[in-house]
This record gives sequence, structure tokens and C-alpha cells, in this order.
Amino acid sequence: MGAVVTLLGCPGADGSPSSASTGGTDSSGVGTDETAADETAALPPRTAATLVDHTMWTIVEADDDPLAEHRPVDVDCGVTGAYVEGLGLEIDTGACNYLSRQQPTLADIRAGDMIEVSAFHETLASIEPGQAHWAITLGSSVLWQKFIVIPASPGVVDATPFDDAIAIDVDIPAGTPIGLHLHNHGYNTWTLLHVDVVPPEAQ
Repeated sequence: MGAVVTLLGCPGADGSPSSASTGGTDSSGVGTDETAADETAALPPRTAATLVDHTMWTIVEADDDPLAEHRPVDVDCGVTGAYVEGLGLEIDTGACNYLSRQQPTLADIRAGDMIEVSAFHETLASIEPGQAHWAITLGSSVLWQKFIVIPASPGVVDATPFDDAIAIDVDIPAGTPIGLHLHNHGYNTWTLLHVDVVPPEAQ
């Protein structure tokens, strides 16, 4: 079952909250509501679209980290810790003690859309018990997250796929920052495959 996420709306050009039109007529005398309806009807149906390009993730510094409360004093996550592998972004926590990456979303999101997240981790193990935290943020809000308890060795967490859908109830323009966060104890491998927006007509 998909969760419903409420995110802050976008302000108007002057910084004030945007407001819906109350109708009226344009210079031709045609009702603006009727004109808007005609224009909407003429638009082709929307299709599912990807929100991220795995080659575009950039490092988030401490001052801009939306989940900075989890951030260690020393972050060590270079090119061998997070890299594009096949169709996904792979994170090796043996070479990345903390991941915080960000990029602008590639498509508009509208109220009523679903955001689909596809990801997985390989077998998780740790010498000492710990907890993994995997999250995706949209703007300053957490869109999706998993907390996974990792037992001390020889205990393990089996490899697990995630295919989740999150319902969105506000409009979010393309270019809004989307972030990826991961930290855990142990030498483990995680992969984010895709984050897609799916409009109602494509569900």
C-alpha cells in the first residue's frame, strides 16, 4: 500500500503563496475557466517519467544536508563508494561511511500522481549490531525511507528488494531538489534503481 506524502506548495513569484484563479473573462470575452478547460483537453495524456538521472547525483555538504542529524564528523565516500552500475546507483558502505547526494527532479509532479521507488540491498552483515537508514528526500521533506536493524555477526539480513509507491497530494515543479541518503554499519551493498512519477492516467 502506498503512503500519502504531503509536501509544501510552491510560493508565487513575489514569495507569497500561489492562489487559484477564480475565473472571469479574457479580452476576447471567452470565460477563462472555459478556455483553461479547452487547453487541458487538448493536451496529450501524461505518461510515467523518471525523476532522476544517476549520472547527475552531486555531493551534499553538511550545511545543505536535510538529514544532517545522522551525519558523522568525518564523511568518507568517494568514487569507489557510490557509482553507476548497470541501470542503478550502487553504494558500497565498505567504501562509503555516509552518503548524501542530490540533484534536481527531471519532471513535474502533480497532485494525484504516484512516485514509484525501486531499490534493493544485498545481504547485510556487521561485526557489531547496528541500524541502516536509507531515505529519499524531496525538497526538505522525507519522501521515502527504510530503517533496517542489522544483527551482530554471524547474524545477517537477507537480500531484499523494495518496490514502493507513494501518493502525492500537491504540485511539485521539475527542478525541485531530490536527495538520497544512506548510512549503516558493516560492509554492505545497496542499489537505487529508479524513482519515477506516474500520473493517474498511467497507473
